[in-house]
Amino acid sequence: GKARGLLFWGFLFVPIVSLAIGLLGTLITVATRRAPTDPGLAFAANDLAKAASEAMTQTDLIPVQLFFMLAAAALVADDYRWETWRLITPRNTRASLLLAKLMTFGVGAAGAILLLAVLSMVSALIDGLVTGDGFTSTYSFTTDLVRLGGSFATSWLELMAMAALAMLLTVLTRNAIPAVIGSIGLWLVQLVIIDRITKGLT
Repeated sequence: GKARGLLFWGFLFVPIVSLAIGLLGTLITVATRRAPTDPGLAFAANDLAKAASEAMTQTDLIPVQLFFMLAAAALVADDYRWETWRLITPRNTRASLLLAKLMTFGVGAAGAILLLAVLSMVSALIDGLVTGDGFTSTYSFTTDLVRLGGSFATSWLELMAMAALAMLLTVLTRNAIPAVIGSIGLWLVQLVIIDRITKGLT
């Protein structure tokens, strides 16, 4: 039961909500849209690759990161709160246990990011069919693949770095909530510092 809850809230909830918001947007568009008064004005067609690429970058949003960090912290919280890691690690080092937990998170995060992309394409496909806006491709197939790969890699690496920090803070505090808040807070601080340094160099 607990494993299913972790799977849902940590890795499935965000993609499902993203799909629901997309479908709701389509319904609102259909219900409220009026035909353009200018005959030359057309509604924008749906770019499936662009939708998928942008969906994967939703992991930059703090509310989205919160669910992922809760999953990361929960993977180690109980083991260290109740000291059960001592029973798990007689033949393994504590670092090996944490690395295994981090890799488990990595698999779940990768699946969630890909699911975000797939469900966003489904939402865009439904929107194009229902509204009649149709479909388009802004870039070439090769460029789209590079953009998709870049979006996935950036989002996954960012989540992995934050998850490693959340797990470390969970081990130190024996509590998931401070670890989640602390990891997101420290991540925001480093983003501000990097932004300041970048502006100082330009």
